[in-house]
Amino acid sequence: MEKKVSDKARAYHEAAHTVVAVVMGIPVEETTIRHTKEEKTGREIHGHTKYKEIAYQSKQEEGEVVLNSVIAALAPIYTVDRIGEGEIAKIGCFIDYQRAEAIVATIAEDQEEKKELMTRANRKAKKEVDRNWQYIQAVAEELLTRETLVDDDILEIMAKTTERGR
Repeated sequence: MEKKVSDKARAYHEAAHTVVAVVMGIPVEETTIRHTKEEKTGREIHGHTKYKEIAYQSKQEEGEVVLNSVIAALAPIYTVDRIGEGEIAKIGCFIDYQRAEAIVATIAEDQEEKKELMTRANRKAKKEVDRNWQYIQAVAEELLTRETLVDDDILEIMAKTTERGR
């Protein structure tokens, strides 16, 4: 019998990408838990978060944004145990980890720097998930209701969550 990732796991996974991206200064265009097919490969996708294009002002800024996108890519790893979804939910995280490594490889000078950047990004991803858990929960719950959120929806949910927390 084929195991499938639950809607809840997908919602928390995409919410983690989304919230951490937003707090790291990466604008999000949309996030969804809808099943779609990748245009180029035909591969089935069980949700995604799409970032807006960013115009870099300098090479340093580009490097910072790239590292922040790695942190956002790694964030869902730190939601799995919190929501009790088990091993099947970790598969998407493994794919994200591989993507993060590939991104870091484009900016790292050598293997040692790549390892150091991944270690730093993982630490920061965990810290941001812990720090922003209430936002991740709110975005995930809304994804379970609406399946897709766009930029203004995400910012509104986060603002309302901040207001309720005061």
